[in-house]
Amino acid sequence: SDLIIYKASGREIFIGGNIYDNKVQLKNGVKVGMSREMFFHCFSDLKVSSLDTIRLFNKMSNNKFNFIFRKDKLSAIKIDQFID
Repeated sequence: SDLIIYKASGREIFIGGNIYDNKVQLKNGVKVGMSREMFFHCFSDLKVSSLDTIRLFNKMSNNKFNFIFRKDKLSAIKIDQFID
């Protein structure tokens, strides 16, 4: 797992990251290694899908999340932050 941080003018800005380890858990309980079924239970307004990659975008914070599944287990979380 790795995080990409941009240091500028005495502050740090989160740019993105790749999570491959189940020791990192997102605020809603999502973590690598969980089943597809448990993943969709972590969201109240997300329709169940059988795609290998689930893409979510938050317009308020300019975050893009890619949740990658292999054999119905979450194998990676990729996060991108778009900076204007």
